[in-house]
Amino acid sequence: GGGGGDRGRQEKRIVIIGDSLVVGIGCKEAPVMPKAICGRLAELLRVDVQWRALGVDGGDVRTIHRKVLAAVDDAVHAPANNASLSRGSAPVDAVIILCGLNDLKRLWMGRTSSVFRRDLDSFLVELRAKVGDECIIVLPAIPMEETLLPEPLRTVGIYVGQLFDFQKKDYAASEKLTHFIPKPAMEIWARAKTKGIIVAEDGVHPNERGYNVFGEYLAHHMADIMQSPQDLAVQASSLAFSAAVPAVSVDLPEQ
Repeated sequence: GGGGGDRGRQEKRIVIIGDSLVVGIGCKEAPVMPKAICGRLAELLRVDVQWRALGVDGGDVRTIHRKVLAAVDDAVHAPANNASLSRGSAPVDAVIILCGLNDLKRLWMGRTSSVFRRDLDSFLVELRAKVGDECIIVLPAIPMEETLLPEPLRTVGIYVGQLFDFQKKDYAASEKLTHFIPKPAMEIWARAKTKGIIVAEDGVHPNERGYNVFGEYLAHHMADIMQSPQDLAVQASSLAFSAAVPAVSVDLPEQ
């Protein structure tokens, strides 16, 4: 997937890996969330975004590991669409991995959060070897609060899911260029629900609106993560200069 557009603009390459959330189960047209993430990210960073979605319906980390690495190779070695890309830029700028829900479902098989962590470690070691040391890896938490599962299953799922998400957070804290994104605040879902239903008919997956809300939330976090130190320095200098000399207009280069 991906956007075309201005050949003079910088290009970012994003790979979204995961389970049914990446596939888009619950929607008539898929994949909704990768489009939402990358479309909003392109706006926020003012770049063209080329993306690839690698989803495995029902996939736990072991299954995702086994099935997507060859496709990651293809993404890494795909030619750039934008001739202005610098030779030194990473073939893939960021990988987002949505996982954990199907590992949680296998808890009854002894697949605890500590087993999930070992499986995640194994997958990410191989993934890092393919995408390189300069690629950003992002591990979002998986929100379960808005599912329509019957109680007490819903509450148990939320609690146990936090144990799996903690493993992502802990991994990210110990690895270079690896980031954890927490769940959206409940206020975000509350605002979304004022505009309509956000859960699919199965009561588990988001519908189109739910995917778009979560995707745009992730895009905002991704934009913060991917903003370069140089860009941040330019912004800070601009603010300081404008405060000191309010009558002067400064045209900064497009970011």
